[in-house]
Amino acid sequence: EMIDFFGDMKKRERGLFSHAAKAERKKQIKEADIFYGLGQNTIMLRWDRKRMISHYDWMVAREFNNWGIPLIIDLSYTGTYQLDNKRKTSLINELHHSVHYNREVKTPFQLHITGLNDEQMKELNSGSADDWTCCNVTQQLNTDLFPPERLVYLSPDSRNDLRVFNPDDVYVIGGIIDEVGGHKPLTLSSAKKMGIRHARLPMKLVMGLSQDLNVETCVAIMADFKATNDWFYAFRWVPSRMLIQRAMQHPDRSPEHRLIARAHRLLSPTAESEPVKYAKIWGLTNKQYRYYYRKIMECSSRDQLNEIMDQVYS
Repeated sequence: EMIDFFGDMKKRERGLFSHAAKAERKKQIKEADIFYGLGQNTIMLRWDRKRMISHYDWMVAREFNNWGIPLIIDLSYTGTYQLDNKRKTSLINELHHSVHYNREVKTPFQLHITGLNDEQMKELNSGSADDWTCCNVTQQLNTDLFPPERLVYLSPDSRNDLRVFNPDDVYVIGGIIDEVGGHKPLTLSSAKKMGIRHARLPMKLVMGLSQDLNVETCVAIMADFKATNDWFYAFRWVPSRMLIQRAMQHPDRSPEHRLIARAHRLLSPTAESEPVKYAKIWGLTNKQYRYYYRKIMECSSRDQLNEIMDQVYS
């Protein structure tokens, strides 16, 4: 999204130059000893798309050291259920988005995708090799890479709420497609079978929701939680449709739920497709997010709401 943001910014800048403006600019360049601007002298390095991708990859690659905090996406469930081509594609897309989210955060995870079978390894290798250069893709299991006492399996079926982020723990996300896994406690069963700890994201405690989340959503949430230890802020990645559905299913509390759904939707990076606005929302700190969330909840008119959002996008 940041790459698209800068690309869109360059297009808008090019559109500002009419023929008259171009002629005036050429005149200024000839008259000035030093002229700062696009295509001329600059005090900033000019980064193209390839260089930006290389920078993001390096940011992730440097985390594969002793100081890096690992995060695991476990794909060892493929022997438990069958995936058709549509769901295989969906799972690959979730992995792509997970790598993308982790690549662009300020302090990325040391990302490991484990438990792949031969078919999955072949499918991942059939695409662009650059897609997986910033993560460890392996057929090894979680317990082969890290001591079991460090592992914490994130499972919606666990009764243990994850309250505080512990950098010494290695958190494991189950690579399961919701439609296939259904309501079977696959991740909890796996954690008990391997004898490792388990916990759930406290969505019920913080948002009053009990929902299964996609893999990339869990990665984005854990990245924000690692940076801030603020669950309310980290849950901004929860799809807004879940809160909208709750408002529709509970008409007795509909006004309250609708206000919450509106504030969440307007400040959620998942609900914004325009690159410039996405970059602004994505870059909000946890304090800014709470401030604007409260302001949106309290506003009483469309004009007030537009004024608040103008401040967010400014």
